[in-house]
Amino acid sequence: MADNPHANQRAPSGTKTGRSLVFACVALALMGLLFLGLGNWQLDRAQERRAIAQAIEAGRQAPAVLLTEDSDTGQLQPWQTANVSGRWLAQWSVLIENRSFEGRPGLWLATPLQLSGDTAILVLRGWVPRPIGDQHPFETIKQSGQTVSVTGEVAKRVPRLYELGQEPDLASQPVTLDFDANGASQLDLNRLQRRQNLSVDEMSDLTGLQFLSVVLLQTDTTDGSQLERGWPTPSIDANTNVGYALQWFSFAAIAFGALGVLLWRYRRRVKISAK
Repeated sequence: MADNPHANQRAPSGTKTGRSLVFACVALALMGLLFLGLGNWQLDRAQERRAIAQAIEAGRQAPAVLLTEDSDTGQLQPWQTANVSGRWLAQWSVLIENRSFEGRPGLWLATPLQLSGDTAILVLRGWVPRPIGDQHPFETIKQSGQTVSVTGEVAKRVPRLYELGQEPDLASQPVTLDFDANGASQLDLNRLQRRQNLSVDEMSDLTGLQFLSVVLLQTDTTDGSQLERGWPTPSIDANTNVGYALQWFSFAAIAFGALGVLLWRYRRRVKISAK
């Protein structure tokens, strides 16, 4: 007979096997490339964290500066130590929401410090725990009514958190302060406005003052001694990213190794069939 029925029966099976092989090879190649890309991305993240760590170290090793209304803030480095003298404008204070300290939920207290005339700087004075109901309200913060000297670290802006939607504008009405016999003011935090994020421009619009384009993260205990002062820094653990990169490269090696085995087996099968 001219036709070979056994050959006709094997043809569809061979075609299906060939398609499965092609699909498997393409899938493994794509997976390998994906894993390589993820590994390289983790290496890039590690390099970014090393750069951040170097910037933090450079800022903290830089000489301390005295900030005045004439300071060139463009020359300042983040995390550089700075000293400033002025008078608290506690009535314009704002609480910044959702800031934790050692795993505890709380808020940051931000208060303008007037340097001279119409110039001020925004100072993040410290952290307070979130009150639990009406039975445990915020503590009252005391600050001098005289000129004070404050030490802290420079930040380019208030550290931001992701926010859903746009926050309403700050109310332009300052809070009422109580004063003691020595002229020190008592700031009731329960009266303050709260924001998820806060910018220097918003404080300038609120107070009508000209603010320096940097923020001071207070590190000394000048006023508000009950405030906690431990400011967060960006993650600088580059070794974690390197570890993840090695894992992704291992997965890529497995994928390309499996691809090589499939191609070797296919080539061997072709050679055997040709004999």
